[in-house]
Amino acid sequence: MTPYSREELLALGFESVGADVMVSRDVRFFAISGSLGDRVRIDTYSIVTGQVELGADVHIAPLCFLSATGGRISMARGSGMGPQVAMLTRSDDYTTADLGAGDKLSGDIIVGENSIIGAGCKILPGVTIGHDASIGTNCVISRDVNAGDMIVSRGASNLTMGNRINGDSL
Repeated sequence: MTPYSREELLALGFESVGADVMVSRDVRFFAISGSLGDRVRIDTYSIVTGQVELGADVHIAPLCFLSATGGRISMARGSGMGPQVAMLTRSDDYTTADLGAGDKLSGDIIVGENSIIGAGCKILPGVTIGHDASIGTNCVISRDVNAGDMIVSRGASNLTMGNRINGDSL
């Protein structure tokens, strides 16, 4: 399979595309803007929409959803995500008393250098993930994550490395 060419990615709406970028032709783009750094890889069946800025050596695994319709998504150098991760810069507000009111949350999502996001995670609007952070499988992140933190779900709470935070509390 031949990946998108640099020229094709620019024609889709990216302002800049680095060297050695590998984007599967099975990735779907909608109303795209932003940039792709050197050696970015976006795998099969992902969906990317809105303003997305991916630094050098960023990897997006298969079946991910990057929805930058309520802000931008920025992932710094060396960061990445496992399969089926969703990043949402716009979402319903599930904390209001009147769920039918149509309140929406919006905000940028920023991921620091060398941070990893495990398979199945959901990152909600307005979240900043510091550099060198690690987020375990299936966590829902609705608040900022500090640099170097390790976020895990209760199912993986036997880990003993680093600054571990129970992902259920975020």
